[in-house]
Amino acid sequence: MLPYCARNNNIVHHYAEVDTKIVYHSMKNEVDDFEHFAKYIYEWLAQQGLLRDNG
Repeated sequence: MLPYCARNNNIVHHYAEVDTKIVYHSMKNEVDDFEHFAKYIYEWLAQQGLLRDNG
């Protein structure tokens, strides 16, 4: 997950210097990183009791 966070941090703070080829490659080939990150955030929110029951 660290590479995903580092890449996003670079995009947020250095967006004028972002190589669009790297961003495209990441979006196309590294979707698993995003899914892992989203699952981690979801589980953390659940542990904190911050999710609403939509059932």
